[in-house]
Amino acid sequence: MKLKKVAGALLLVPVFLLAACTSTPSLPISANWYSSVNNYGGLTGTSEQLSYAVTFTPGGSNGNVRAELDAGTYTVSLLAANISYAEGNPVGYYLESKFTIGGRYFFNDESCGDFTDSITSKVWFLGVSDGLRPIRSEKEVTSNLPRTTAQKKEDVTMQYHYKYVAEYDAELKTSTVTLTYPEKVGTEGYEPSVTTLDIGGGGSFFDNEQILFVLRGIDPATAFSFRTVNPSKIAVATLASSEVPTSEKFTCTFKLNGEEATRQIDSYHMNIGYSGANPGSAQELVYAKCVNPDSNTYRNVLLHMESSMIYDLGTYRFDLKEAVFNNK
Repeated sequence: MKLKKVAGALLLVPVFLLAACTSTPSLPISANWYSSVNNYGGLTGTSEQLSYAVTFTPGGSNGNVRAELDAGTYTVSLLAANISYAEGNPVGYYLESKFTIGGRYFFNDESCGDFTDSITSKVWFLGVSDGLRPIRSEKEVTSNLPRTTAQKKEDVTMQYHYKYVAEYDAELKTSTVTLTYPEKVGTEGYEPSVTTLDIGGGGSFFDNEQILFVLRGIDPATAFSFRTVNPSKIAVATLASSEVPTSEKFTCTFKLNGEEATRQIDSYHMNIGYSGANPGSAQELVYAKCVNPDSNTYRNVLLHMESSMIYDLGTYRFDLKEAVFNNK
């Protein structure tokens, strides 16, 4: 299988950067997605739904190619669930996210035709007492990537459709990653692959699909790092804040349990990225801050994020538009 075929597609949304592996310390995790952080009464009944508006700012041309994307959507759903993949079916979390955006590429200002990109991801993991240990994740991607070296408009757009599954053993020492191309199985360069990775060692480890959620549970007052699997290289990676996150008042307008308002929220502004050679662009994130652990109104929710499109053809902006918290 030719891994280079998937590397660019994974850059469509945050936390898909290139990486190297280093040792990292373990991170303490707090259940900041509850109103009462220390007295939420267990996972049963937990649910929340988040909706984000996605906008795109073009970054100019790369060669003869430029991008123009329409408004998109990004939704995240969290549920308490019996984890059938783990021993004894313990109660844990099921997190599902869906990202969709349409647009078009231009070759010398001539449209190459409309397309729609989408990513659906699912991840199962245990609770805080188990360090949010991942059990399994699934991701399906439909991606239309640009070929900036194309010499004619018919050669600009490259479409990929693939599925990515990661499974973890009970000791969190091994990850088995399966990658398939549904419509192209049997075609040269698109053979299914199964890769077993050694993920043991010191420090915290999280699945790639749970990272944006995990960041709600850490203490961002200091710099942090942890390990994950980089899907574009299928290799263990270290993700870190590029500097100590900063506190700020962040102004945003969204519905909270049905009530829409413009709010000024105490928040943390951070930039994250992978270390090592070819680290890719840093990710800009703004999370609500826990001011009162007994009345954590905004549940450390992700308020805003920005990420660069491949080849610096533009910037994606994600802004929270609705949050429904059914958990205590």
